[in-house]
Amino acid sequence: MTAERVEAGVVSGPDQWGYWHWRPKKGGESQPLDPDRVDPGWFSGQTVEMRVRRTFKGIEVVGPATESAGAAAGGDDPVLLNGQPLNLPPSRDLEPGAVVTAEIPYSARDPGDPDRESKRRPVVVVRTEEEIVVVRAVYSRNTAGRGRRLQNPGPAGLASGSALSHDDTLVARTEISAPQGFLTPADLHLLR
Repeated sequence: MTAERVEAGVVSGPDQWGYWHWRPKKGGESQPLDPDRVDPGWFSGQTVEMRVRRTFKGIEVVGPATESAGAAAGGDDPVLLNGQPLNLPPSRDLEPGAVVTAEIPYSARDPGDPDRESKRRPVVVVRTEEEIVVVRAVYSRNTAGRGRRLQNPGPAGLASGSALSHDDTLVARTEISAPQGFLTPADLHLLR
């Protein structure tokens, strides 16, 4: 884990489900923002500075640049772990059917980027086991026949035509985002 720093990025939102995203100006993938981190005065396309932590898996948004590490941890003074501020993730409702984002390994090498081994993508929670979350990846298309098309992806915050993988993946609870939506009852049966 690396130290936190302030980085400028562009916010977009709210999307049709009310969620906001932040993309670093220096390049990188768009990151979903926890609703409690969104300023009601923001407008889509605005440059906003955020406290971030770069990890081997990519960038992690910790909070607004104006929020102290201590405030993010729930106190006035930062809680330190090995000399670094400890930022615990907010409590999350991780029931089966919750849609979150996580780093998912590729099943085969990407010929366009052979050094890249994984991608941050939407996933659906299947179940939780202590500090591990069992998830299934969501794909924008089902070209390899590895999943089943969702009947009603919109309310879950997913694009039309999204497919849910048949394969379970184990992810550390600390490596997932807050829920961005939930599968509808019509699609929950796909988790069995």
